Amino acid sequence: MSLRLERVRELLKREIGEVIRRELPVSEVGLINVNDVNVAPNLKTAAVFIGVLGGDAQKKRAMEALEQHRKRIQGLVGRGIVLKFTPKLRFILDDSVERGNKVLRILDELEKPRPPNEIPPANHRSYFGQDCRKPVGLRRGHVRPDGDCVGSELGLTLALRKQGKDVSCWNEDVMPQKYGFPGPGQ
Repeated sequence: MSLRLERVRELLKREIGEVIRRELPVSEVGLINVNDVNVAPNLKTAAVFIGVLGGDAQKKRAMEALEQHRKRIQGLVGRGIVLKFTPKLRFILDDSVERGNKVLRILDELEKPRPPNEIPPANHRSYFGQDCRKPVGLRRGHVRPDGDCVGSELGLTLALRKQGKDVSCWNEDVMPQKYGFPGPGQ
């Protein structure tokens, strides 16, 4: 992404957040956060990723209110930021924070100490749908792994090993050299 697009993205993110804060009452739509903005290279459109603090009903009301007031929000953003074109805004509900919290809850659950002689019942299933009394194998389907993918895979493997699971981790692709790990003492 060019430096100019990055600047415009940050300006839009800040200005859209301010306009939403001023224009939409929290009591009706919940607390709305602008998580990210993706701007088209020609600056004619922008996808605005929205997070809403509240239940499903509040999220639905927030998205309806944003869509209903989209043109007004777009106009106010256009007055606040001087650009040749004010991008047409498209609001998208972003649940990445909730998904991240779910993963953290799972990892917390895995780290809870378990009595050493506790054996799960025969019908107990792990998160992977396997009998958790047997070794667990993790397989990643991500082609050309990036740092986040490799880190998540290794973090989950280590967490399961701490719980005494016999876990192995493998990839279909060769791990890129830039994601190598330092040797001992480095």
